[in-house]
Amino acid sequence: DAEGRLIAGVLGGIRWLAAYREYVNSLNVFPVPDGDTGSNMYLTLSGLERELLRGVKPLWPSLAELFKRATLLGARGNSGVILSQFVRGFCDGLVEAGLGASGVIRALHTAAEAAYAAVARPVEGTILTVATALARGASGGRSTTVLRNALIAGSEALERTPELLPQLKAAGVVDAGGQGLLCLIEGALAALEDRPIKPPPPPLAGIELASDESDYGYCTEFLVMNPTIDASTLRPQVEAYGDCCLVVGSAGLIKGHVHTDRPREVLDLVQRYGTLDKSKVEDMTLQHNEYLLFQERLLSGTGLVAVASGAGVARTFRSLGATVVHGGQTQNPAVEDLLRAVEADPHPEVVLLPNNPNILLAAQQVQRLARKPVVVIPTSTLGQGLGAALALDRGRDAASQAQKLQAAAREVSTLEVTWATRDAVVEGQPVAKGQALALLDNRLGSVGHSPEELVRQLATAREPEVLTIFYGEEVEDEAAQALAGQLQAQLPETEIQVIRGGQALYPYIVTLE
Repeated sequence: DAEGRLIAGVLGGIRWLAAYREYVNSLNVFPVPDGDTGSNMYLTLSGLERELLRGVKPLWPSLAELFKRATLLGARGNSGVILSQFVRGFCDGLVEAGLGASGVIRALHTAAEAAYAAVARPVEGTILTVATALARGASGGRSTTVLRNALIAGSEALERTPELLPQLKAAGVVDAGGQGLLCLIEGALAALEDRPIKPPPPPLAGIELASDESDYGYCTEFLVMNPTIDASTLRPQVEAYGDCCLVVGSAGLIKGHVHTDRPREVLDLVQRYGTLDKSKVEDMTLQHNEYLLFQERLLSGTGLVAVASGAGVARTFRSLGATVVHGGQTQNPAVEDLLRAVEADPHPEVVLLPNNPNILLAAQQVQRLARKPVVVIPTSTLGQGLGAALALDRGRDAASQAQKLQAAAREVSTLEVTWATRDAVVEGQPVAKGQALALLDNRLGSVGHSPEELVRQLATAREPEVLTIFYGEEVEDEAAQALAGQLQAQLPETEIQVIRGGQALYPYIVTLE
C-alpha cells in the first residue's frame, strides 16, 4: 500500500544517512556548532525511526502529523532544525496532493519552501540550495522516477555549492547539510527499488576549518511546549540576542536555536511564552576544540567491520560504529567483499566480526590479504558479535584487546529459530520437515510447533538479565510485540528489547545476556 511504501522509503533514507553520517560530519568546514552535521541530521530523525520500527503506523494523514512532530522534537543543531522543516513541508505537500508521483513532486516543492522559511537570512551554497534543486528536478509519472530525477538535479547542485560559498571552496568540499539531504533521498529511492546501501566513502580528515566563526560564544537550543506566541513572532525577539537564529513551530510546540553570549536571557525570554521543556547550552569554543581533536583522531585507533543479515541487524551494528558487510546463512560474503570493507575503513587497523561459523575461514583469509593489521574475533552468532562490538575500545590497538573481545563474545548466548527443511536426526533428536527448530549457540535447543513457543521455552529457562528479540522479515510487528509481552510476564526482572531485524529464514534471533 502507499503508506507502507512511504514508511519503507523514510526508513531507507534514515538508514542511508546513518551509514553516511561520519562522512557527512567530515565535510563540515564550520568549526561550530555543526561539526557533526551528519549526526545532527540523523539524530533529528532517530525518534521518528524508533516510532516506525515500534510499529506505530496511524492512517494517513495522521501519519504525516507523526512525521512532523517527531522530527521537530528530535531536531538537533542548525541542520536538524532546517531538516525538520523540510520534513514538515514535504508532509504538507503529500497531504495536499496525495501519495502518488504528483504528490511527491508537490511535496519536494513545499519542503524547499518550508526549509527556506525557517531561516531568517537564507544563504546559497547550503542545504537550501540542494532542496531547491530537488524540487526543480522532480518530474515523472512514478514516485521512483520523480525521486531519481530529483536526485540527479540535487547532486548537480551539491557539486556547485563550492562556487556559491567561498568557505566550501577554500576547504575543497561540498556542503555537508546538502550531502546529508541527498543521502536521505538516495536511501529512500534505494529502499523503494530494493537496493542495498552503497558503502560510504571514508571520512575526510585534515579539512582546513573556515575562519569566519560566529562572533558569539554559546550555541543555545530550546523547546517550548504549549506556547502562547507563534514562531514567526518569537523569532525576531530571539534573533536580537545573537546570530544563526532558527525558530520554528508546529502544533503545540516551538523549537529554537541561536548563537549568543547571553544564553540565560534567551531561555528566560522564551519561557515567558510557554513551558520550557528542554534546553541546551554549549560552549562553542570548547566544542570547536573537541572537533579538532576528533579530526586528529579520525585516522587513529581501531576500526570495526561486522557481517550482518537483515536491515535492522545491520543498523544495530552501525549504531556501534561498524562498517557492515551483508551476509549470513545462504548468503555468505566472499573474501573480496570482506577485504573491500576492511580496506575502505579509514582506521589503521580493524577488528573483523564474521558472526557466522561459515564465514570464519573467509575472514581469516582477509587477515592474510589486507594491507593493514586485521584481528578476527571468531564470533559465530549475532549475540557474540554484538558482545564483542560493545566491548571494543576504539582508542586502543586491536591486538591488545583480542582476548577481552573474545571473552565478551562468550558472555552473550544466541537463540536462532527457523523451520526444518527436511526430516532429520539432529544430535540424536528426530526433527520433522516443517517443524520449528531452535538452535542455542549453534547447537540444537529444541523443536516444536511454533517459533514463539520455542523462544518462550528456551529464553525463560535461561533467565537472562537482558534479552533482545530481532524479528525477521516475515514476522508481523504485532506478533513480535505480543511475544515480548509474554516473555516480560514470565521474566519480570529481565530487560527486554524488540528490534525489527529484517533477517531472512529465521523468524526470531534472540540474544541473551
